[in-house]
Amino acid sequence: MTPLLPDPYLRNQSHVRFTSGRNPSAAYSNIVSIPLYGPAISVRKETDARQAELGSTIVYRLIVSNAGNAAADVTLYDALPAGTSIVSNSVLRDGMPLPGADPPSGIPLGDIAPGGEARVSFQLIVTAIPESREISNSARAAFAFATPEGRISRGETISNEVTIPVIGVKVSAAIRTRWSQTFAGDIVYYDVVVTNEGSEPITGVTVSAALPQGLTFLAGSVTVDEVRSPAASPASGIAVGSLAAGGSAVVAFAGQVGDLPNGTVLPLEAIVRYAAAGTPGVVTTNEADVVVVRPAVSLSMSANPGQAAPGDTITYTAIVYNASRIAIEGTLLDLLPAGLRFVPGSASVNGIRIADASPEAGIPLGTVAPEGRALIVLQALIPARLGESLPTYTNEAQLTYAFRLNDGRAVRATVASNTVATRIVSPLFAVKVAADPPEVYPGDEVIFRAEVRNAGNAAASVILEGLLPAGVRLSGYGIRVDGWPTALVLDGSVALGIIAPGASCAVAYRVVVPENTAEESLEGYMTARYAFELNGRAHTGEARSNEYLVLIEGIEE
Repeated sequence: MTPLLPDPYLRNQSHVRFTSGRNPSAAYSNIVSIPLYGPAISVRKETDARQAELGSTIVYRLIVSNAGNAAADVTLYDALPAGTSIVSNSVLRDGMPLPGADPPSGIPLGDIAPGGEARVSFQLIVTAIPESREISNSARAAFAFATPEGRISRGETISNEVTIPVIGVKVSAAIRTRWSQTFAGDIVYYDVVVTNEGSEPITGVTVSAALPQGLTFLAGSVTVDEVRSPAASPASGIAVGSLAAGGSAVVAFAGQVGDLPNGTVLPLEAIVRYAAAGTPGVVTTNEADVVVVRPAVSLSMSANPGQAAPGDTITYTAIVYNASRIAIEGTLLDLLPAGLRFVPGSASVNGIRIADASPEAGIPLGTVAPEGRALIVLQALIPARLGESLPTYTNEAQLTYAFRLNDGRAVRATVASNTVATRIVSPLFAVKVAADPPEVYPGDEVIFRAEVRNAGNAAASVILEGLLPAGVRLSGYGIRVDGWPTALVLDGSVALGIIAPGASCAVAYRVVVPENTAEESLEGYMTARYAFELNGRAHTGEARSNEYLVLIEGIEE
C-alpha cells in the first residue's frame, strides 16, 4: 500500500563531524524544506463471507481512498480467483450500478480528490472447488496524476489479501414430476436427482419423502438409476449408497391420486441424508407441486309430463353445465326404461336436431366451453297397450366426457343425472261375461250377466257394446246396471257412466230366443269403450270381454 503523507514536506539537513585535538565535534547546516505533492492511494478489501461452497455467492467490498494532496485518476483491478466467475452486472460504485463493468479488465473510477474515496462492490459465484480449498485474492489500484510542472506521474497500490475457506463437500438434490397436473386415480411419477458436486466422495446416501394426504405410495414403484427396488419406500428411506465426486443418482417412485376435489395442490419435497469423511449431512430438495384437475360438470334431467297416458310421448330434457375453467367433449347416454321407445329424429342439442342420434348409442354434444351449457332434448313413446299394470317409468342419463391436461393427456370421466319419473295414469278395464243356461231351445230365455271392473288409477266414462246377440230380443224389465233400470241404445250398447279406480259395474238382462230362429247357437263378446281426460287431452280405449257360447237345441237341418 502507498504510505500516507503525515508531513507534506520533505525536510533535509547536512552535518560535518570533525575532531579538534582530542575532542570530537560536529557542524550542522541549515534545514532545507521541499514541499511534497501527490496522491496517497490506498485500497482496503473486505467480505462478510466466512466460508464458501460450490454455487455460493461471495460479495466483495473495496474502499479506494486518497490521503494525499493531489487528485488522481484511478482504475481498480481485481483478478478473479480460480474457480469463480463474476455475477453479471453486479458491480456497484457508491451504490450505483456500473453496467458492463468487469473487475479483471479494470473499473475506471475517475478522479479521486484529496481526502476522497470510492466504494466499489461486486459479486462472485463459486463455480469449482479449488485444490487449495481456499479462495484468495487482492485488488490493485493503478493511478496517474499531473505534477505542478506538468509531468504525468503514475503508480499503483495493492490491497490487503482476503482468503475464504471453501468447503469440499457439496451435495445438491432436486425433485421433479413428469407433469404438473393430475386427476383422481392418476399415477404421479417423481424423480429425485442427487448430485455430489464436491471433490470428496459421500457415503450412506438415502432419499426419503413424506407423501401429502391424498397421494398414496405405489408399492413396487421405486427405482435407483433404473434398477428396481421392490421393497423400498420413500417413507422409510430409499438407499442409494455411495456417490463419487462429480457423481449423481436418480431415485424414482410413484404415488396414486385419491378422490380429491378440483384445484387440490399436492406438494412434495424430499430429504437426502449422507456422510462425508464420517460427518453426516442433510440437504432438502425443492418442492414439487402437482395440481388436481377435476372439471365441475353437472347433469340435470327433467321429464314432461310427470303423468302420462298410454300412447303419450314423454319429453326428456337434460342440461349439462361445465362450471370449470377447462373445456370438455361430452356424449349423453340414456338407456330408456324398458317399454319406452325412442322417437327417431327427436333428439336435439342446443336446439339443433341430430337426425341419426340415438340415446342408447350416445348423443354427441361436441365441445362444452368453460362455464358453458348444453341443452339436450329427446322424446320417448309410451306403448298404447300396457297389459295388466300401470308402470311408473323412472329414468336417468349419464354423461361421458373427456378433457385434456396441460401436458396433452386426455382424461375420460362420467357423471350421472338425477332420477326422473313419469307415472302412467289410465283406467284399466276388465270385462267378464256369463250367459246362463249354456243350452236352450227356441223360445227360451237366456240370462246375461256382465261385470266391468276398473283396476286402473283414473276414472273413465264407459259404454258397453255387444249386449244383444244376433237374432234375439230383450225380455223382461230390460237392462239393469247395478240393479237400476237403464235404457238400451238402438245399437245394442248401454252407457255405464263414470267408473272410478277400483270400482266395478254389474250389468244384467234377459233375452228371448225366437221360436223360428235358424241359429244353432248364441255366441259373441262384449266391448267396453271408455274415455278420460289427462293433461288437457282426451284419451279413449277399449277392453274386450271373454267370449260366451249358448247352444240352441232342437234345430233340425
